[in-house]
Amino acid sequence: MAQYTKQSRLANDGVHTQWRVLDGSGNVVTRGQAYAGQDLDELARYALTVNDLEPADLPDTWTAWVENG
Repeated sequence: MAQYTKQSRLANDGVHTQWRVLDGSGNVVTRGQAYAGQDLDELARYALTVNDLEPADLPDTWTAWVENG
């Protein structure tokens, strides 16, 4: 079973939230943007489903998006 991490941050424009889902190795499996008030979990689950990945493995909590390096 895959282990995913959900990360989010406010985009530079201050209107969108950027989000991404990483796999257990820290590779980004899907990402996107959402307007304020949109359900990030719904968007992430949909994106995983479209990519034939298992959305049931998403953790409950969003963590801070920190760039590597």
